[in-house]
Amino acid sequence: MKNRRRTRLGWVVMVAIELGLLAGCRVTATVIRHDEQRAASEAAQILSLVYIARDYDRASERMHPERRVARDELARLVARVEAEHGAVQGIARDSFLPMPGQNAMSLFFTADNEKGSTYHRVTVLGDADGYRVTGVDVQGEPYPLEQLRQAFRQSQ
Repeated sequence: MKNRRRTRLGWVVMVAIELGLLAGCRVTATVIRHDEQRAASEAAQILSLVYIARDYDRASERMHPERRVARDELARLVARVEAEHGAVQGIARDSFLPMPGQNAMSLFFTADNEKGSTYHRVTVLGDADGYRVTGVDVQGEPYPLEQLRQAFRQSQ
């Protein structure tokens, strides 16, 4: 009987301690809401400024202030793309890849060039309230599909 009381008392004390510890801990979960249409719109505007308008200064200024791509780097990117694939004649959005638990997203675009197509990955930071571009990558082959990557709806 004495052992049972000690066991029960031990459990009660242990549960009380755990509840006390839990009460002292603050666990906060941040939910990030993404709006892929808004993110894609910002990314498309940057691509248009770079490849169509060739306004590298304005494109760089619109990018994320802490991760801005320099004007000269944007000009070199266009020169490289044109040397290998010809001038960009049009750009279409393809798909997006949200990064779970992060305020980042990758957006994928296909550009029609004089000598074929190029494939662009634009990385953005932000949430449904607004996005800023942090990087632009381009290659001659489509980017590999990933499990969480989703196509944009056809109405785009």
